[in-house]
Amino acid sequence: METARKNASRAEETGNSPQTDNGLYDDIISLPHHISTKHPQMSALDRAAQFSPFAALTGYGAVIEETARLTEEEAEHRQTGLFTDA
Repeated sequence: METARKNASRAEETGNSPQTDNGLYDDIISLPHHISTKHPQMSALDRAAQFSPFAALTGYGAVIEETARLTEEEAEHRQTGLFTDA
């Protein structure tokens, strides 16, 4: 809450609306973009992969499909009398 008050106060001083960032970052906006000397820059493809959805339960869909197939097969066998409970 205190930060919001400070931002609103600064916005009033600079003549900007508290809902906008205009003027709030004037001291850093013209600084050059930092590029690490320790870590190589990641490719755009690798960066995009970080945010793409992934299958946490790899193979789970195949298990569900196989279970459905077996269940349907069992139901058909029961109807035709080919399936018996052992």
